[in-house]
Amino acid sequence: MGPEAARLLDELFVFPSSGEVEHFFAQGGFSDADVKTPRIIAAFNSVDEFTRALAVGSIMRRTQTQFSEETLGSLVAEVAVEMASYVSADGLHFPMEAQMLTASK
Repeated sequence: MGPEAARLLDELFVFPSSGEVEHFFAQGGFSDADVKTPRIIAAFNSVDEFTRALAVGSIMRRTQTQFSEETLGSLVAEVAVEMASYVSADGLHFPMEAQMLTASK
């Protein structure tokens, strides 16, 4: 996997600041836009499921590319090493922040 694919994965978890999001929606006529950023626990059955969901659901569909099973397997192995501390018998669970927007016109 090259730098471009890695950048696409990173983009999934990078959002503008809450203020930027609120400003963007205010420009669209939502004057009371409010962004909260709660910390949640993301849960997947396995590292394999998580990695394939991101690779297939994001990179492959956005770029119209295909990864070989060998490449996907290598990616899963790398992610498993990096996420090992979040893996248990119940699957993969890790903390992340999510932006929640409420607004009305």
